[in-house]
Formats: sequence, C-alpha cells, structure tokens
Amino acid sequence: MNNFNLMTLHICSVILFLLVATSLRGQAPFNKTFDYMGQTEFGWSIDLNNDSSYSAVSGAENNQFHLGIVYWKFSLDGNVLLQNEFFKPDRDIYPGLSHTMKKLSDGNFFVAGGVNEYDPLNQNVVVLKVKENGDQIFFKSIETGNYDAAYNSTILGDNGFAVTGFTYPDTGISSNLLLMKVDSSGNLIWSKSYGGTEADNGYTVNEISGKRLFVSGNKNYSITNYAPWVMITDSSGNILKEKEWTSGAIYCGATSTYLTLDSMYLMKGCMDTVVNAGDYHYAAFIGKMDTLFNFKWQAVYNGSDEYYVYIAKQMQDSSIVFVGAVIDTLSIFSTGWVGKLDAHGNKLWEHDYKYGNSTFNYLSDFQQTADKGYIITGSTIGPTSQDVWLLKLDSVGCLNPNNCYTGDLTVEISKDAELRIAPNPSTDVANIIYNLPEKNTEAQFIISDLTGREILRVNTDSFLNTMSLDVTQWHNGVYVCALLSQGQPTMGRKFVVMH
Repeated sequence: MNNFNLMTLHICSVILFLLVATSLRGQAPFNKTFDYMGQTEFGWSIDLNNDSSYSAVSGAENNQFHLGIVYWKFSLDGNVLLQNEFFKPDRDIYPGLSHTMKKLSDGNFFVAGGVNEYDPLNQNVVVLKVKENGDQIFFKSIETGNYDAAYNSTILGDNGFAVTGFTYPDTGISSNLLLMKVDSSGNLIWSKSYGGTEADNGYTVNEISGKRLFVSGNKNYSITNYAPWVMITDSSGNILKEKEWTSGAIYCGATSTYLTLDSMYLMKGCMDTVVNAGDYHYAAFIGKMDTLFNFKWQAVYNGSDEYYVYIAKQMQDSSIVFVGAVIDTLSIFSTGWVGKLDAHGNKLWEHDYKYGNSTFNYLSDFQQTADKGYIITGSTIGPTSQDVWLLKLDSVGCLNPNNCYTGDLTVEISKDAELRIAPNPSTDVANIIYNLPEKNTEAQFIISDLTGREILRVNTDSFLNTMSLDVTQWHNGVYVCALLSQGQPTMGRKFVVMH
C-alpha cells in the first residue's frame, strides 16, 4: 500500500472516529434550564436539525413584560448556539400549544399562535416562518373574527398550512373551532368556524388521504361538561364526517389526535368518573381509534394525582411515547412525566422528573434522537424564574442510567432471534420482549410453571417486539416462557412473579 493510500486511510479513520465520537456524545443525558431576560419562559416545541443540533420555540416575557416568541438553537450537549426573539411593541404574542413548531423540508420552521392587540375584541392568529439560523422569513397577523388564536397547524402536500384554534364570531359570546388554510407565504386562502352556543376549540389538525383534514378538539358546554370532538373535512373545510363523545369527562375531554403508522388515529386526553367508575379527576388516557372513530384500545393512567399528557407519538418501531406532567393533589407540586406504550397500548415504562428542587415542572414536546434517546422541552422553575427546560434522556427514558428502574424492557432489539422478560421479578405486568428475524412466521408463547403445567398459550405477532401479560392473579413463583416457531421450541426464559 503506497503512502497516499495510507494517508487517505488514516484521514478516513480520523473522520470516522470523530463521527462516532460525536454520535456517542448524544448518549449523555442532561437536565438544563434557559432564561430570557429574567422573566417567565415556557418551552413548547422542539425538533432536530441536520447538523445534530436542536431547534426549539418557547413563549417568553421581555423586560417590558410583553409576551413574545423566542427561537432557540441548542448544541447536541444542550448549550445555546443562538436565540432570536419575536416581539411587537404593545402586543402580546403566544406560540400556540405543544408542538406548534413544524419543521419544513427545506430546514425552515413554521409556527402558528396568537397575537393580542391589547384590545379585548382584537386578538388575531399569527403565523411565523423562521430559518434554522433564527432569521425571520415572514411574520403575519390574520384576522378572521373579533378574537382569534391558533393552537396548532400541519404542513400540507401543496406546501401550504392548515391551522386550527378558536375564534369568537362578531356577534357571538362563545368561541367556535377555527380552521383555516394559508399558503407557503402565510397568506390566508380560506377560513371557517364550527360549533354552536357552547365554547368550541380545535387543538390539532392533520392532512390525511385525499387531501382531507382530520381535526380534533372539544366542546365545552359548561364548567362541568366537556365533550371530545373530531371531524374530517375536505380540502376546503367542508365537514365530511364528525363524532362527539357526549358522555365525556366532567372537567376535561380528549383534546388532540395524531396519525399512526397504519393510518389510524392516536388520541390523548383526560377522563374522570363519568367515563370509568372509580376514576379520579384528571385521569389521563391515550387511545387508538380506527377510521370510523371507534376505540381499539385505551391506556388509562388513573390515581389520586392529576395526570396530563401534552403530546403522544408513535415511533418507527410501533411503540408510543408521550410526555406531560403529574400534579400531586395534596401539595399541588408538579413533575415532568414521560412514558412508553407498546403498539397495543400496554404500558412499558414511565418516569417523573424535575429540575433540582423545583415544585413546578412540565414536559410539552419531544423528539427521538439518533441514539434512540429523547430530547424534550418544557418548563420549570429554574435559577432565576420560570424557565425553558431542556431534558435529554437515554433510550429507556433515563436521566441517570445508574439509578433508573426499567427492568431491561427497552434494551434495543437485535437482528437475531431473542427472548427476554422484564421487569424480572414481575409484580403486576410481565413484558415479553422478543424478535423473530423471519417475518410472517407462525409462533407461540407457552407459559408453564416449574412442574411443567401449562399456564397460558398465546400467538405472537412477528411484526411486533413486545407483549404484556397481566400477572396480578398469578401465584408467586418461578415460571418458564418458551417460544415456539413453526411448532418447534426455539428458546425459553425463566421469570419470577412476586407480589
């Protein structure tokens, strides 16, 4: 090998080492806060950039006590690379709700929110487009009624945007759900409102097949009567199909929906005793709906605390990850909350986090990072005041991997056949983690006790990697889980049930 080839090989090795080192740096969890002018900030949206940095949008208060939008860019380690603020004199600007910032194919970002003109009858929708370097492309105020605001948006196939929120009609005393379309330059194409005498709001909008729009929100008939509400419209906003859950929650209803990998819908929200006997107030749920709006499953988080899910997404491995907050009903202290479900709604893991000794913490948006971990934004009480919160967790949702109980549930699935049980010992749920390299393979799990007595036999889905067993009624002891493929035993694992 000549000197030129040796030098080329050396240079390539160095580049490869640097790339690997940079990638591994992303594995380091962190817990950081960021302040703007010593006032109040709240993180709403975060996304990934092509250079391994993060872009985020927050609401913020400046030293004139005006509210505005701050665009942040963070390094892989969670350090501020740049920030740019969007404030207007004598006006308050709000950045919508969780994941209000949408990343475009050209690397720019679109944000929808509201702008208050300091007139009780004059609040408008605001749309903002910003480059990755923080430069403004456009900032436009759109008036559709007396008092309007956007909560969220989606990118359309024609590079325009559908925006949803609320509007107060000129002669109305309660809000209607607002749906509008703007072009790629932020110009209004059409705007429509929906609802009756109750207060109606739109929280999420997605484009589905046939250029149709899938919109979700709720109807608020009174302080103790909320009804979840979804509808599908054509590309011009004409309703094609809708559903209202009139037996919804007393104090809150389902609010947001997201698309699943199989073109169905993931809904998140909250429920109470009207829905399930024995529920506490503000029990959170995540559910999967088919295209006829029928629930296929629901995962409910129910207890004496108050649970809030701000956003839930289905990952490429079919699992579902969510972030939000849990409020202790006695102390009213809140912690950030992150959890994971499998594709069938079975609970895999969840964690609570806070910044230092902060008594106010919530998580509002997240993205999965290249190392299969999670970068999350939210709000907490930091060193100066309420600050933007940036949290980096590893692939099992851990901030401190050496002190974070998850069993071995979400260790990455290998390409080879494998079988694991977690947590082990199991108390309430035993999660089977498996991988069948050959898809469309007929396989079964057979659960037996140590005497060989068969306890359970269940078919597997070769396209999934997890299955959860309710073991609350099982006797304490040792069990064997055997995997049969094509009728032949392939591997087995022992696990312990201990209540």
